Amino acid sequence: DNILHIPKAPHQFAEEEGATQQSLLEVLERSRAKLFKEREKRVKPGLDDKILTSWNGLMIGSMALAGRAEGGAAYLEAARRAADFVLTKMRGERGLLRTHRVGQSRLNAYLDDYAFMMMGLVDLYESSFEMRWLDEAAALAREAIARFWDEREGAFFFTAKDHEELIVRKKTAQDGAIPSGNSVAALALLRLGKLTGEATFTETGQAIIKVYGEFLDRVPGAFHMMLVALDFDRGAPVEGAIAGDPASADTRAALDVVNSLFVPNKVIALKGSPGDGEIEEKIPLLEGKETLEGATVVYLCRNYTCDAPLTDLAAVRERLGEM
Repeated sequence: DNILHIPKAPHQFAEEEGATQQSLLEVLERSRAKLFKEREKRVKPGLDDKILTSWNGLMIGSMALAGRAEGGAAYLEAARRAADFVLTKMRGERGLLRTHRVGQSRLNAYLDDYAFMMMGLVDLYESSFEMRWLDEAAALAREAIARFWDEREGAFFFTAKDHEELIVRKKTAQDGAIPSGNSVAALALLRLGKLTGEATFTETGQAIIKVYGEFLDRVPGAFHMMLVALDFDRGAPVEGAIAGDPASADTRAALDVVNSLFVPNKVIALKGSPGDGEIEEKIPLLEGKETLEGATVVYLCRNYTCDAPLTDLAAVRERLGEM
C-alpha cells in the first residue's frame, strides 16, 4: 500500500485539494519513482533483442505506406534503412538469413522472411519509385519460387529445399496474429506480376490461391489475407502510371491525389524520364506513357487498357472514385 499511495483518484485530488496540474504530476512522478525502486529489487526479464527478417519486412511495408499517406520523409527513410540493412547484412551464400544479433546474421530464412520482404519492398517501391526496391522484390520472388515451391501439389513449403533435413516439410496458409507466408506471397506475387509483366509471378500467385480454394470457401475467417489476395486477383486492380519529374510540385500533387483515396486493389508506377526504355522494359505499364508539353500526366488503366491521359487533378480524383 505504501508503494503507490494516491489518497484519491487524480481528478478528485485536483478538484478537492485545489491542486494544479503541475502538483498532480509531481505526485504521480513520486509514486512512479517508488514503484521503480521496488521493481529494481526483482530479477529483470530477459531482453529479446534479435532482428528478424520477416518482422522487418512487415515494418518496412508499414513505414512505406505511412510515408505515402502522410508525406512523412522520416517514415520513408526508416523503411529504406531497414530494407538496406536486411538486403546487405542478412544474406548468406544461399539467400536470405532469418535472424541478426550482435553483428552476426544466422539461420536459413523461412517462407515468411521471403514473403514479408517481397511485400515490403513492393510497398517501398510504390512509395519512393526507386527502381532498386522493385528489382530486389522480383529477385526474392524468383528465389522463393526456386527454393520453396511444391512442384507436386502447389503452394510454398515453410522451409527451402536446401534447408536442414526435416521429417516433414510443413506447408500452411492459415492467417493468425500475423499473416501466413503463403497468403502474403500470393498477394506480393500478384502485385509484382502487374508491375513487372512477368507471367510467372501472376501464375504462381493464382496457383497458391487455387490450392487453398476449398478452405477459403469453408472457413474464410481463418484466411483473411488470402482473401485479400483473391480479391486483388479477381477485382481488376487499378493500374496507375504517372509520367512526370519526381521532384516537381506537379508530380507530387498528382501522387497526393492518387494516394488520398483508399483504393487497395491498385498498383502505381512512375516514369520520370521521357523515352526511358530501360524502365519501360522493367515495368511494361509505363511503356509509351509520357508527359504532355512538360505537364505531369496520370494514366489510369485496367488490364493494361488505359483511359485518356489526365492532367487535371480533380478529374483524376473523380475517375479514381468511380474505379
